[in-house]
Amino acid sequence: MAKIDKKDQKILEILENNSRIPITRLAKKTHSSPQATHYRVNKLISEKIILDFPTVIDYAYFGLTEVKVYFKILYTSSKIVNQILSYFKDHEFVSEVIECGGNWDIVITYLVENLSQFNKIFHGDIEKFQKHLDPDLILFSIVHHFLPKNVVIGGDRKPIKFKKKTKKLLYLFALNNRITIVDLVKQLKMDSKTVIKRMNNLKKENIIRIFTVNIDKSLLNKTIYKILIRYSNISTKKEKEFFNFIKRQKGIKLFTKLIGKFNVELEIETEKNIELRKLIFEIREKFSSIIQDINEIPIYHLHKRSYLPKKILKD
Repeated sequence: MAKIDKKDQKILEILENNSRIPITRLAKKTHSSPQATHYRVNKLISEKIILDFPTVIDYAYFGLTEVKVYFKILYTSSKIVNQILSYFKDHEFVSEVIECGGNWDIVITYLVENLSQFNKIFHGDIEKFQKHLDPDLILFSIVHHFLPKNVVIGGDRKPIKFKKKTKKLLYLFALNNRITIVDLVKQLKMDSKTVIKRMNNLKKENIIRIFTVNIDKSLLNKTIYKILIRYSNISTKKEKEFFNFIKRQKGIKLFTKLIGKFNVELEIETEKNIELRKLIFEIREKFSSIIQDINEIPIYHLHKRSYLPKKILKD
């Protein structure tokens, strides 16, 4: 476990909500000097507590569909497992790669233009590792709610035909949201006023949603769980009641509506597993009439998390 103090924790909390905050403002919020704050951020990066700086971009404006595949890894060597993980981390249509426990071993999230494209890509991937991978569960995401602020991506959006330089701007932000305006100007060959205007317009139009960080929570003595929930006899009223309950719960970072065997995926951060058990018991007690099944998935390692596939942004 990494050794971090309260100021480091505060820095991480602030960066999760706005990782483009200037060092001077970050220093003021943490009651430190800019030099000390800059040092702390770089240390968190060098110790791989901060993995990278992705931008939450609403993929629905690109006309994309998100598909989650929960794989079981068939008996094999650690060398093959690492090959599988490396393959998916470099995959042009994969936005998330997670190692997990419970009923599955890895979760791979695809972002594709349509289900026909997914079918073609998916079968190619399975063929490559057919002796080692069992695609046990496939779910389709409808909409994501980032909590507690309830920032929404996905859902029913009218796709936009982006200009080439706007797509490149989004691509650069997707790779590293702390890229400087000076570097953006150089790479886009645009003046700074135009770059800033386009960036602000993308935020105003809710295409760029959050500048955030990927953090290795396992180094901070925190456990992340995905909770899959299957409804039974659900009504619109009960579904809304359940969502409002979830929004009030501490530690829940993400609420995703799904199509498939399960209807909801929650992402929960906790320091004590007993807190998770209490929450699940409370859900079962309060919503016994609509909850058919709950499946807990401990997340061991986040290998990749982005919000647009490389392929879409490169085209």
